[in-house]
Amino acid sequence: GATTARGGGAWGGGAGDLVVKKMVYLYLVAYARDHPEMALMCVNTLHRDCNDQDPMVRGLALRSLCSLQLPSIVEYVSEPLRKSLNDGNSYVRKTGVMGVLKLHTLNPEMVRESNLIELLYNMIQDADGGVVANCIMVLNEIMLNDPSEGCGGMAINQPLVHHLLGRLNDFNEWGLHQVLEL
Repeated sequence: GATTARGGGAWGGGAGDLVVKKMVYLYLVAYARDHPEMALMCVNTLHRDCNDQDPMVRGLALRSLCSLQLPSIVEYVSEPLRKSLNDGNSYVRKTGVMGVLKLHTLNPEMVRESNLIELLYNMIQDADGGVVANCIMVLNEIMLNDPSEGCGGMAINQPLVHHLLGRLNDFNEWGLHQVLEL
């Protein structure tokens, strides 16, 4: 395979390589519907990159994997998605939360059966306000549109409201909107 001057292999390890990788991922996602066989050939690379040392690479790979929106790759998305929700980096966790919504759009049964909804409820305790705001948005979206989940938005109770109100300073404007909309 090709090797860069930094010795990182075909994908390298510098900031320029991250830009190239991002462009390749965008291209892949844009053309996946018209060329699903091409997307399937790239799933292993995306899957491997979900375990990269660089959290930006992990997040980009996961976002791309979840954005392919091909029924044939659903089985490849579940494991890296679940792993991302426990990642040490908040960007990867936020990306994983949004990935749950993308997976739900493609396969709601898989999301329900794999307890991802319960995991999102648990993640409302996350230290990062962006992760919490994404959880609220995704849970609301799933629960609002899924008849098997109650069709009314995410379930809230007094302890949850108190917890979120106590953390208002942790949220950006969008996150505050998500919290206050509850």
